[in-house]
Amino acid sequence: MHDIWNPWHGCRKASEGCDNCYMFTMDRWRGLDGGQVRRNKAGFRYPLSRTRDGLPKVRAGELIRVCMTSDFFVDEADPWRDEAWDITRERPDVRFWLLTKRPERFVTCLPKDWGDGWENVMLNVTCENQRRADERIPMLLATPARHKGIMCAPFIGQVDIERYLAAGDAYRMSCQADRQGTVTATPEMPATLATGSADRAYEARGPYKADGSAEGVDDVIVRSCGIEQVICGGENYEGARPCDFAWVQLLAGQCRDHHITFAFIETGSVFVKDGRTYRMPSHRLQSEQARKSGVSFRGRPIEWHLTDPLGMEIPNDELYRPQWIERCSQCGQQIICNGCARCGRCE
Repeated sequence: MHDIWNPWHGCRKASEGCDNCYMFTMDRWRGLDGGQVRRNKAGFRYPLSRTRDGLPKVRAGELIRVCMTSDFFVDEADPWRDEAWDITRERPDVRFWLLTKRPERFVTCLPKDWGDGWENVMLNVTCENQRRADERIPMLLATPARHKGIMCAPFIGQVDIERYLAAGDAYRMSCQADRQGTVTATPEMPATLATGSADRAYEARGPYKADGSAEGVDDVIVRSCGIEQVICGGENYEGARPCDFAWVQLLAGQCRDHHITFAFIETGSVFVKDGRTYRMPSHRLQSEQARKSGVSFRGRPIEWHLTDPLGMEIPNDELYRPQWIERCSQCGQQIICNGCARCGRCE
């Protein structure tokens, strides 16, 4: 896959979302131990690789998903992570999408020159259910980063993110205010959020009980930016747990209300809609059904400020533009995809 960079492979299971992890399943089929984290010698420097003509294999403006068979912040990768950050730093013209179930490690594992975040990196956390959303999203929001996202996959329980999206709105509006932090309420943001300083704590109802109701009050701190993108998808492979379309609709509605891009990429192999269970082993069918549901939504544009190695911003007309084939118009991932690699797998 031209849009995936796996500097290391293997992981340790961190939460219930890992129970049926596809990486462990596929490694077992190959007779390998997915729990052994090992450096990918052949592909470690992939973002810096070049063609025979001397051109970068990864073009300016492309999006690379990082560590899709591991976790970028897994402890066992500590000896190699600084080098991976160095490679990321060398490609300020490429977008890097990092997903983790270990946001508690941000504080010790981000590079020393991270500052308020790098313009070419989006930090994402996995939120497979409400428990993990309430555990990980506050850590993500409190971490300085230029871009932040959520991935509810495998989607195995209802997730309500309203208070987190509202906190992001409050922060974004504060950045448009004067230096004293005075915020003017707009139709997009309730007057109750129009208070406080730029580095604010927004009070919301939580944590959540098993039945989805809320109790108590929990502070949400937002630094640098709020959530810009939400992705969700059902579970696959052995032991797949059901994904309920009602959960997807809840997330989609909240993202639409806050103008946040939402992508429903696949139903999973066990999908529940209106109380009826459907079994769909085909990934292609899952993706097509997710697209047909019509819930995906392109929200407020994500502003990436990509530069060349000298720090000069690259004009949009010089950046990579995704290319599609006819099949792509039916795919649930198109809204967030890096484009077709013409590998032939879909045809």
